[in-house]
Parts: sequence; structure tokens; C-alpha cells
Amino acid sequence: MATVLDECHRFYLERAPVRGTWVRLSNSISDMFSHHSYPEVVAQALAELSCTAVALADALKFEGDLIMQAQSDGDSFLKLLAVEVSDQLLYRGVAKLDEEQLCPARVPALLADCQRLVLTIAPKHDAQQYQSIVALNTDGIAAMLEGYLKDSQQVPSAMRITWQANVATALLLQKLPTHSAEEDEAWRRSLSLFNTLSTEELAELPAQDLLYRLFHEEQVRLHPARSVGFYCPCSNARVAKALRLIGEAECRDILAERGQIDVHCDYCNKPYQFAEADLYALFSGQAVYEPAPTRH
Repeated sequence: MATVLDECHRFYLERAPVRGTWVRLSNSISDMFSHHSYPEVVAQALAELSCTAVALADALKFEGDLIMQAQSDGDSFLKLLAVEVSDQLLYRGVAKLDEEQLCPARVPALLADCQRLVLTIAPKHDAQQYQSIVALNTDGIAAMLEGYLKDSQQVPSAMRITWQANVATALLLQKLPTHSAEEDEAWRRSLSLFNTLSTEELAELPAQDLLYRLFHEEQVRLHPARSVGFYCPCSNARVAKALRLIGEAECRDILAERGQIDVHCDYCNKPYQFAEADLYALFSGQAVYEPAPTRH
């Protein structure tokens, strides 16, 4: 395969009431996984959820973050699977595991013990958050999104995701409102064409070639690509804010026991250390240095 760019394309079909999104993640996935060592099935699930979150974020017209979290409260191998993506299509993801439990072999089995998949839209500027529960589906993450868009958003949809050679690719198809029998038939025709898509085509072809092969008779209108990247906004100041919430007494107890407070970001594993002088500055109201944000 040629050099892979991490990008997202939105498209429309001129002769059918259809819009869609194509996403391919490669370098950003490698950046995300460079901070963790996951079993293959967990890597696949996190890559598929990342593709799903990016596709949804691209379709939303807002400033803020979209967060998808699958959680389990029981004795299961997967405890948490989470992806956060911004309106600029910068994302990060993490999985938390119980290594004492048996690791499932396939993604549907991995997600089977999760109690819920929560989708949160968090606008900037302290606007009210929107949160919904995505029904779990034993057929996998793509099927979960299809069900959510159909049942919660009343948008008939179809989605395919593939994970091969550390590259994740997704294609999402959505039905626009129709007002005639001809438009309904055009949607059904487009869906039939979508269902002819092979795993190899989805994994290997660039967006333009893939969409032309599937929908050339429907006249595809492809929007310019948007770049996608891994980015973790953790910082010294963010960790300091979390320590303030813990409280000075508890922080000093940890300091007395360990000599310093060590914190690691769950997403990128970056270490942060707070010593006696740092705690004094933190709880005496002095400013805590925040380094400039870095895009991974």
C-alpha cells in the first residue's frame, strides 16, 4: 500500500438522497498505540471506535469535543474503551483492562460484557452537554453506530470498518430526508451498491477511487479532505487542577508517603511529578506553569 494519509472525506451523491463520510487512520493510530501495548483485539476495537468517533465529529457542526465510552462494571477483561475527538478532528483514545481476566478473541466478544456505550457532545464555552446511550450490538462497533443513527437520530445509515496492517478505514452512508418514491428507491439502490463493497476495496482504495467504483452512476461529489491526527491535551496545569480537586490534605499524605506525587496521563502515558515546592505553589494560589500544547 502507498503512503497512507490520515484524513476524512465527506461526500454526497447527486442522484440519490445520500451523504457519507470516509475515514482512514494510520499514522495517528500508530502514534496512539506507541504509548501503550494492547492485545490485537483491543487495538482493533480502539481503532474502530476512533474511526467511528471521527466520522461522527466530522458530521457535526459545533465547536467542542465528541466522546465515546464503553464501560464495564463487572468481572470482564475490558473495563473501559474511550475516544475523544475535537471539532478539528484531533483525537485520543485509551483502553483499560483487567489482565487477570481472559482476553476475548474477537471485538464483539470483547464488548459483550460492557454495560453501556455513552456518546457525549461537549461544546466549548461551558455550553450544556448532550449525552445519549448507544445500544450495544453483538455484531460490532459499526453495527452499534448504525443502530444509534437509525433509532436515536432517525437517520437510516450503513457503516463498514476494516482494520488491516495497522490501518483503520471506515465508510459511513446516511440517508437524507426523502419526499418521493423515486428518492426512496435511489436510497435503496445506493444501499445495495454499498453492500457490494469488499473488505479489500475498503482497506486498499483511496476515497476517490472507492467512491467512484461504488457510485459512479450516482455522480459522487467529494469534499476536500480534512486531516486527522492524534493529540493529547494533557498538561502540567490540567494535572494541577485535578490535584486541587483531591485536596491539600490528601496530596500531602501522598507526598509524605512517597516523597513526591507521580501522575501519568491515561491516554499518552506522559509522566508528571509534583514535589514539596510544587504543592506549596499549588495550594498557595501561585500560578502553575503550563507548557505549550504539542500535537503528536
